[in-house]
Amino acid sequence: PMNKIEGTDFFYKTIEYELNVKLEYKFVMSDMVTYKNDPLNKNIVNNEFANSELIMPGYKICEEEEYDGTIPHGTVQNKSITCTSYDSYGNKLVNVTREYFVYLPYGYSVDKKYKVIYFQDGKSYLNEGKIPNILDYMIAKNELEPVVAVFIHYPDGCREGEYIKNTKSIYADFFTNTFMPKMEADYSIRSDRDGRIMVG
Repeated sequence: PMNKIEGTDFFYKTIEYELNVKLEYKFVMSDMVTYKNDPLNKNIVNNEFANSELIMPGYKICEEEEYDGTIPHGTVQNKSITCTSYDSYGNKLVNVTREYFVYLPYGYSVDKKYKVIYFQDGKSYLNEGKIPNILDYMIAKNELEPVVAVFIHYPDGCREGEYIKNTKSIYADFFTNTFMPKMEADYSIRSDRDGRIMVG
């Protein structure tokens, strides 16, 4: 919570950050439902959330985020699945389309079982996080064994209904009992606990 200056309608919060970070933020209003950008910060992130952005003076883009044409690259497949979801107001939506994307490492073979990384908020990790570039870099530098990455995204207007609201257990059931088994049938990935990583 923010601190109110006595006798005024002004609130403030003091936070110290490292000099090399970049972050996104919004202000949460007192109703705990309404979110607003910082009216004094004109820097807005160019994504679906359009959050206010703070870039500290020492921030630098990591080299592994940049596309490197000198190393082998995996491929990213754009897929979709029809499912049931819930929007931010708790309304049930039937037969909605959910996009997901599958990163296959360079040299992917069905003769091998790969560890798999599942990313929630899939488009954000794919487009802003530059995860395919990072995986390509780390695999090429032998910092990471070849892995498959699955970027699952929520249907339009359903993020809070799937991640925050009391309907989130329905999404968890879909992800565990429908989506992961489909990925394991479609791709040569591991299904054991040590072979999976969840992100987001």
